[in-house]
Parts: sequence; structure tokens; C-alpha cells
Amino acid sequence: MRWLSLVPGVEGLPDPAAVRRELELARLLEPLERLVRVPFVGRERELAELRRYATGPQAAAPGRGPAPPLLVHGAGGMGKSTLLAHFVLDALAPAGVPRGDGGEGAAGPATPDEGAARHGEAGACAVRGGRDSRAGA
Repeated sequence: MRWLSLVPGVEGLPDPAAVRRELELARLLEPLERLVRVPFVGRERELAELRRYATGPQAAAPGRGPAPPLLVHGAGGMGKSTLLAHFVLDALAPAGVPRGDGGEGAAGPATPDEGAARHGEAGACAVRGGRDSRAGA
């Protein structure tokens, strides 16, 4: 960007540090962007649970220690990573600005039955909160 500032008539260039931060964020989020390109439907309940966990009173409870862990589990290929990618990208999106994939992925909408048929069962990806019984809580 420095060389561009030497071009006559070029004004109002962004701060180089801000550009570096944006590029680093884009590099970090790129794998998540790839995940959300696949069809994704029927996980509203799980997304709501993740939002409650991240923003609820347990997320910032001074003097009470850390919140109990939240577990996302399911068989391989059930959409755990894609669920979390949607959650993170939705949380980082500016309010009122939809993500580029429309929340359905580049392949277009799919039905919950299509995903269930592909994996042999419905609802196999789950989000669970709570303390591990082995931790003494």
C-alpha cells in the first residue's frame, strides 16, 4: 500500500495495520467460509443453544468461575464443523447484514430429510451443556 500512496491523486488510503488485521481475519475465517457452502438446514435448535451459551448469564458470571463446557457431538459427517462455522460466521456478521450464502450454502437449500437420508438418521448432531460428572460438579 505504501507504493500506492506515492501515486499522484491517490488519497484516503486505509491504515496499513487495519488492512493487515482484515487480511488476517479473512485468512482465519476462510476454512469456515468453505464449510458453509454446503447445504445446511434443520439446525435452528442447535444454533439457538450455541447462542444462548455464548451470550447467556453463564458466559460472563463474575466470581462464579468458568462456564461449564458445551459439547457438540455426533457421528462423523453429521455437520458438527459446519454447525460451528455457521455459528461463528453469524456471530461475526454485522447486524442486519445477511451472509453471502443466505444461510443455506452455495448449493442451495436442502431438506432435513435429504441430510438424514444421506447419513441414515435424523438429528444426529447434538449440543449439550453441563459439567463433566468426573470433574466433581
